Amino acid sequence: DVYKRQYQRRVRALPFTSFFCLLLFSKTISINMATPAPKSQPKQQPEQPEKKERVKEEGKAIVKAVISGDTVTLLLPKPVGPPEEKDLTFSSLTAPRLGRQGKKDEPYAWQSREFLRNLCIGKQVDYVIEHTIQHASKAMNYGSISIAGTNLALLSATEGLCRVKPLRDNQKEVRSSYQDLLNAAQEAEAKGRGVYSKDMAYAEKTIRNVINKFNSFGLYQQYKGTPIKGIVDFVREGTTLRILILHKENAWYEILLHLSGVQSPIYKIENKSATTSTPAPTGDNAVDSPSTDADEASSGTTSGSKFNFIPEPFAPEAKYFTERLLLHRDVQITLEGVDKQGNFFGTVLFEGRNIADQLLLQGLAKFVEWNASPQDKEKFRAAEKRAQQQKLRIHSLASASKPTTQQSPTATGEGAPGDTFGKVREVISGGSLVIVDPNTNVRRLINLSSVKVPRMATREGAEDEPWAWEAKEFLRRKLVGKPVRCVFDYSRTLPGENAVERHFYTVFWDKINIAIKLVEQGLASVVSHKADEKRSVEYEALLTAENKGKAEGAGLFGKKLAPVHHVNNLSRGDAARSKAKQFFPLLQRAGRLTGLVDYVFSATKLKIYCEKQSCFLNFAIGGIRGPEGDLANEATEFTRDKCHQREVEFEVEAQDKGGNFIGNLYLKKALFGLKLIEQGYAAVHEPSASRSPHFKELVEAQEIAQSQKKKMWKDYVPGQENKEQVAKQAAATAHTNAPSSKILFVTEIIDGGHFYAQFQTNELVALEELMTSIQESNPNNFAPFAFQKVGDLCLSKYAEDGKWYRASVVERPKGNQVTVLYVDYGNTETVPLASLRAIDKRFSTLPYQAKDCYLAYIKVPAVETDDFGREAAEYFRELVWDKSMYGHVEYTEGNKYYLSIGEISTGVLVNAALVRQGLLKLINKHPEDLDPPQDTLIAQDSGLS
Repeated sequence: DVYKRQYQRRVRALPFTSFFCLLLFSKTISINMATPAPKSQPKQQPEQPEKKERVKEEGKAIVKAVISGDTVTLLLPKPVGPPEEKDLTFSSLTAPRLGRQGKKDEPYAWQSREFLRNLCIGKQVDYVIEHTIQHASKAMNYGSISIAGTNLALLSATEGLCRVKPLRDNQKEVRSSYQDLLNAAQEAEAKGRGVYSKDMAYAEKTIRNVINKFNSFGLYQQYKGTPIKGIVDFVREGTTLRILILHKENAWYEILLHLSGVQSPIYKIENKSATTSTPAPTGDNAVDSPSTDADEASSGTTSGSKFNFIPEPFAPEAKYFTERLLLHRDVQITLEGVDKQGNFFGTVLFEGRNIADQLLLQGLAKFVEWNASPQDKEKFRAAEKRAQQQKLRIHSLASASKPTTQQSPTATGEGAPGDTFGKVREVISGGSLVIVDPNTNVRRLINLSSVKVPRMATREGAEDEPWAWEAKEFLRRKLVGKPVRCVFDYSRTLPGENAVERHFYTVFWDKINIAIKLVEQGLASVVSHKADEKRSVEYEALLTAENKGKAEGAGLFGKKLAPVHHVNNLSRGDAARSKAKQFFPLLQRAGRLTGLVDYVFSATKLKIYCEKQSCFLNFAIGGIRGPEGDLANEATEFTRDKCHQREVEFEVEAQDKGGNFIGNLYLKKALFGLKLIEQGYAAVHEPSASRSPHFKELVEAQEIAQSQKKKMWKDYVPGQENKEQVAKQAAATAHTNAPSSKILFVTEIIDGGHFYAQFQTNELVALEELMTSIQESNPNNFAPFAFQKVGDLCLSKYAEDGKWYRASVVERPKGNQVTVLYVDYGNTETVPLASLRAIDKRFSTLPYQAKDCYLAYIKVPAVETDDFGREAAEYFRELVWDKSMYGHVEYTEGNKYYLSIGEISTGVLVNAALVRQGLLKLINKHPEDLDPPQDTLIAQDSGLS
């Protein structure tokens, strides 16, 4: 019946015209099959004359691999070069097939393979090749192998682990070896052995269950550090193995294992339709599909693949070396690590020897410190050094001239990667922070190893990724101002034109790995490293934290949406300035508020985030002024060290026309302005401080600082300050006596060198009288303003104080809105066109009192687009705001005044001070016959140096 069914299947596969050609022959076969010979009659085949055994090739070889129960791979020695490999299949036998590409084994396939493997793997055998069939991809050799005269094919047939193939129809003679196999099979069938067993339930149990989808981290935790037995099923590269680990009866875990502490040359995969090369795939993809493209690359079967497989130098030699020792051998493995792709790292021992050590000694691998076990590091270093000295294999290459062993570096200078200690100065994001070395004062950017943190927005108008704000706040609350220990792990160079090398560390605060806490809170995820990439020294602990976060549904790992942060930025731009004025009454009435210092501009000027009002604002400490020159930088650093990214309290008392808030700042309940004065980093500004309830405390602190000659008071002489004040005022009076010199008050600041000012003249006195007359005339009753052209004069009610001021239209109306310039003060405002009133002629005769002024001989960076534009404007404001200044008109262009200005009370030349700070530059061209003041030239040299 079996033969009949096989024949019928073949007939159905033939073309229709061939069917009739075989019809008569099929009837003959049917008759013969329908009348079988009586069982009592012996078969006629043994009575036929024996055929002489065919021998094509014979010799001795080593069994390298046992592919199945009927096929082995032999290593045939050669006089020169590596041994020749040949696959040999038992003649006249067929074993059950092992499952491939996710398919199940046939019953008894695994037992058949294991029986043969245990008999011959790694042993010397006598082989006989009887005939060879040439296929398209490779030649198939058929024959037999024996050990000490024992035919292994005959043993397999006797145990019922292989079936005997039937003779071909045209084969009349029977060889003696075939008859022996047939007799062994009949004996096995009679005793119900192996494939001849009638117990179908047991046959099902013999099917091997290969588990290649499982919780890799859970398996690692189960076997971590415990020696376990396994079978090397495949060698992909010299240091990458596929291993079977017995889970329970006939159930096996299939894992991909990378040898710890070593890395051999690899096979690279290149897409035939592209030119880029990538490393062979690793991780769950490799584990889930036992016969991957990478496997094909290693085994040489690439004819049908869409990839090219390019070995690195000595990659085939390393692979062969490992195969020769480990393929299909029983080994002892110790799992020492796992990554997110399911790749394991560990040690493999065969007959008590560590294969990694052998690869290093042969120059077929390099030492990789980051994943080496502590007890093996020194041994591996010595083995690699020995191979390097002998220039073996990979160490003979030009690229191997530099040592591959990476010693743990130390922090020897700024930017040098290495283990380091320091105090956290700033948290940039949830994954980056800045520390300061307490001994050298060197700053170092620290990036957290092996974690991916949501990114903060880096440009105006962009939004943070979900949970980015929470991640940054978590680090800030934990670390700012705290000492930390940073363990260097690795460096990465970011791709792009401006490649930047970044250094990554594991950061410990009070023996706590802060990255683990981030991951547990669901504020970061663990990076999926490539198999050969360096990673955090506590990578497995990070994976444990991630599993915990996922189990609890925390942050990124949960279904809960991240909080949305709508923040009003009152610190930048004209729109922000207008909005800041709207916030002023609200903040002033709120009293003492809690805030977070987001940036420090100078010793007395900060940017604060107020969570209650959900806004960023610029805040100036009232009643004090900071120092000039080099001491200004030192004072700024003092404020930055104490306040940056710290929680503070503040009170808003006033606001300038730039939208900056002025008031008192409290750090840990203490008045911070008082702290600055006590340290000599600030002085009392009496005109504004006299209105403060803390005036007496500030003055007393300043007197103590003066007596102790701290910082800005180091040259202080008691009683001399009054004489200097008189001298400075006299100098200012001398300047004003000249026709081109003025006493002025800055009323509006556009940028670091452009401003509006009122000159102290009789006209300024007239302006006060004019303003009184305008208010008393009740402009609400005036005729509405009719726009005709830009520059028309009108009356506009200022939103902040509700008073009427003279204004000119600076651009054509847009819809029902129009922008006006308050001509006596220099500030602008966008107002409804219908709110403007026509101006009476008696109010338009006085010249505009806000003069359009510029610092002479200076090139000013734009506030919004240029580097240091914002800083220049802030520093300029600190020098001139709410102060009496003297100005010398160097030259004019139309209605524009170009001045050199200085403060009357201190004699500081503002032009020179800005240049000295490196915030402004001298222009290359000046009006004819005019040169910049000597003080400004000297300051330019100082700033450049």
